[in-house]
Amino acid sequence: MYGPDTDVLLEFYAPWCGHCKQLKPEYKQVAKAFQNDANIVVAAMDATAHQVPAGFEVQGYPTVLFLPANSKTSPVSYDGPRDAASMINYIRKHRTSIPSTEDEL
Repeated sequence: MYGPDTDVLLEFYAPWCGHCKQLKPEYKQVAKAFQNDANIVVAAMDATAHQVPAGFEVQGYPTVLFLPANSKTSPVSYDGPRDAASMINYIRKHRTSIPSTEDEL
């Protein structure tokens, strides 16, 4: 679960999509990199099994969007390289939340 102070990286995927399957292990590494940061959420949604929420532009699969803290209605399309290191660096550079770890709570 996330709140208004949480940045979110959200992937819309289709289970049959070859590019989505290639992205999956990289995306898992991104999630692992932020697993102890309570203010970063790395999430994925099967866009063929669930309706894409209004305001989210999904033209193909995978679509990766960054939702800044306190601005969830203004998603930013992530168009960078699809490797874990690049996505991790993107989050670190563009995050608007304060870094936090579960250990600090």
